[in-house]
Amino acid sequence: MSIVIGLKCDDGSLVIASDTAMSLRSEASYVSLKAKKIYDEGNYVFAMSGGVWINQKIRNLAKDIFGSKPEFTGEMFEGFLTGIGDILYNDIKRRLSANIESRAEIKNSIVLDILMAYWDSKKGKNFIWVADNSLKGRFVDEKFIVLSYGDLAYMPLKEFEDVEIGIEEGKLIVFKAIKDTLRLSPEFIAEPIDIVAIDKGGNIKRLNEKEIALLESAYQKLRESTRAALLSLVSKDKGTSRS
Repeated sequence: MSIVIGLKCDDGSLVIASDTAMSLRSEASYVSLKAKKIYDEGNYVFAMSGGVWINQKIRNLAKDIFGSKPEFTGEMFEGFLTGIGDILYNDIKRRLSANIESRAEIKNSIVLDILMAYWDSKKGKNFIWVADNSLKGRFVDEKFIVLSYGDLAYMPLKEFEDVEIGIEEGKLIVFKAIKDTLRLSPEFIAEPIDIVAIDKGGNIKRLNEKEIALLESAYQKLRESTRAALLSLVSKDKGTSRS
């Protein structure tokens, strides 16, 4: 299991974040390892959660279709989905012929969550496009999109739904969301956290170790201040009840 978050900031910028847990299939078993799942491809950002064994093929397909293209069309996205279907079909066929897994086991093991973020020069804005196991893609209208981890990862984000967010605030918000989810389910996701931002002009930047460390420091201060505020409220309530 893993987590990828896409955030559409109110200033038009985007922030994409993920943990670094990946699963690798060895015969009929799975092992967990750390791996990058967000890629800066030059003219777009590609993110995918799921198993390592299939991700590289789909990433290469995306490069063939979208790499170095000045703009993306609906036909390109349709071709991408068709190509993904072919990759999955061939992988299922290969695994069935190995006689290690049943058809049901293979079907249940397929986790396909893809996110692409890019700048459209014609429209002058950034877009996020996602696709999942249904092989249906869509452009994201909502402020937050979470791949793979569902409601658990949405919980830390919901408090910011009605808050105006810029790119700098967005970086801390997605970092906090993954850290909070990690505290709830440490067996499924892993650090370090990876963050890539696209500013409102389409410039892509991956945060370096120093910038991630600054977010960690801000996150810990936020937790400490929240704890202090809660303790203060509890103390006041106790004092009121005694009087």
